[in-house]
Amino acid sequence: MTEPTKSLGECVRDGMNYLEQGRFDEALREFRERNPDENSLISYGIATAFFRKALKEGSLDLAAVNEVIMLYEKSLVQRDGESSTYFMAAYAYEARAGFLAAQNKSLPEVLAALTKAHGYFETSCRISPHFRTLCGNVIPTLKEKIEELRQHYS
Repeated sequence: MTEPTKSLGECVRDGMNYLEQGRFDEALREFRERNPDENSLISYGIATAFFRKALKEGSLDLAAVNEVIMLYEKSLVQRDGESSTYFMAAYAYEARAGFLAAQNKSLPEVLAALTKAHGYFETSCRISPHFRTLCGNVIPTLKEKIEELRQHYS
């Protein structure tokens, strides 16, 4: 990695602005100006830009989801308590469960991903009232899916 040309604050500010505008390539370029180990917002920004870009382009696959999850987990280790990171990580884990199920992976792997998604959605709602509205239907639906899978395969 070359020496950054912008300060950490400038990279985060500009990257977040690009994310809000849906300009994911530009956001990635800004965030990748810095080392993801340097700051939780850099890890979060790279993961979110990459995730949203792949979703938009229809290029999301299991390998991409696993990379996104790794970056969100890194962000959570760097700075626990970020409700938006928990929220986005929950979606990534839910996508992971879908890919695993589509590939006929073992039930424990699918359940682990769904359980992690459920827990992260609950955490994001607990931390921030804003996410309670967004998670309102998702949490009970995931809980039902998990229970159905457990009952069906037990």
